[in-house]
Amino acid sequence: GEVEDPTSTITGNPAEYRERTHKFFEVSEFADFLTDFLDDLEGTSNARNQPRQWIEDGLQDWCITRDMDWGIDYPGEDGDDLVLYVWVDAPIEYISSTKQYAERTDDFDWEQVWKGDGEIMHVIGRDIIQHHTIFWPAMLEGAGYNKPRGIAATGFITINGKGLSTSRNRAIWAKEYLEEGFHPDLLRYYLATNGGFQQDVDFSWDKFRDRVNTEL
Repeated sequence: GEVEDPTSTITGNPAEYRERTHKFFEVSEFADFLTDFLDDLEGTSNARNQPRQWIEDGLQDWCITRDMDWGIDYPGEDGDDLVLYVWVDAPIEYISSTKQYAERTDDFDWEQVWKGDGEIMHVIGRDIIQHHTIFWPAMLEGAGYNKPRGIAATGFITINGKGLSTSRNRAIWAKEYLEEGFHPDLLRYYLATNGGFQQDVDFSWDKFRDRVNTEL
C-alpha cells in the first residue's frame, strides 16, 4: 500500500491487492546479539558498519516466505503452498556443501567447522552485506551453530561503467576469453590491481590492453 495507484508496466492494468498469511523470523529478538556480533566481527569496514543502521533504526521481523510457483517448499504441514525466500535457504548451502565435502574426505569434519572450534570467513559482494551480517548470523545463533569470524565485502565489477548483465550479454565470458588466447593471469592482474578491495573495479578492453602492454 505504499505505492500510489500501482499499475503493471506491461499491461497497464491496476494492481490487485490480496491478503496472504506468511511466515516471519523474529530477527528483532536478536538485536543485542547482533550488536555484539558486529563489535567482534573482523573484515572490511563496510561489512562491519553498514548493518548497524538497521539495528539502530529498530530491526523489523523478517518475512521468510514467498507466494510463488518455484522455490524450496516451506517445511511442515502448515506451509500452505509457500516457498522459502531465497536468502533463507541459500546460505544454508554453506553448511550442506561443507557436509557433502566431509562425506568425500576422510580427514575433514564438517561439525568441527560449524559446531566446534572451526573458523568461518565469508567473502561476499557488498549488495548482500545485510543478508550475511543480520539474517544469517541470527539464523546460526538461533540454531546453535558457529557464526562467521570475519566478513569481507568487495566492491562491484562493472564493464565500461555499467553493471554486468548476462541477459544483455554484458559480461566477460571466461570460455570466450580463453578461446581468444588470453592468459588467465592477465585478467587476474587487472582485477587485483585496479582499485582497493572495497572499491568498484571497472573493466574495459581499452584499459585492459593498456595495462597489459605498459605494465606487463
